Amino acid sequence: MQKYITILLLLATLTVSAQNLMLDNEISIFSFTTKKGKIVSLSKDKDDEYIVYRYGTKEKIELEFPKKDKESWEKFKFNGVERHGGKENNGMAICNVMFENKNYRYILYTSYLAEADPSGNDITEIGLYVKDLITKKGFDIEGEINSQKGNLYDFRSNGLLKFEDFDLY
Repeated sequence: MQKYITILLLLATLTVSAQNLMLDNEISIFSFTTKKGKIVSLSKDKDDEYIVYRYGTKEKIELEFPKKDKESWEKFKFNGVERHGGKENNGMAICNVMFENKNYRYILYTSYLAEADPSGNDITEIGLYVKDLITKKGFDIEGEINSQKGNLYDFRSNGLLKFEDFDLY
């Protein structure tokens, strides 16, 4: 009987954790739902032991990268730019986190552009850009802006990821 209770508790824990694509010992850094209903998640261990990217649904994680260890931090790079001043100064804030897995480059991005569209409205975008490093072809997976949790902006000052210029497209 005790064996069955342990198994049920384990399954319940895994089910709850799968809903946000995180393990119980992890904290969400940045996540969103794509326009096609997939979840993009960047999480870290509560003690900063590792960082991990996951993509999929609560039923099935399609990609998890990298192996969860201290070296995982070295596999992710950050870059970004900001200009203050709002609409009067064409203000903007752009943040990107990049990693490469096999022959693909993945870039999680957030961008805010003050008065960037013709009607004078601000533009805010989130998403994931994936580029095949052999063919040099890429595609954009747009995120639902109102599903965003967390941000990439903190990498500008928290020292967890190395700042590096890298090709976006």
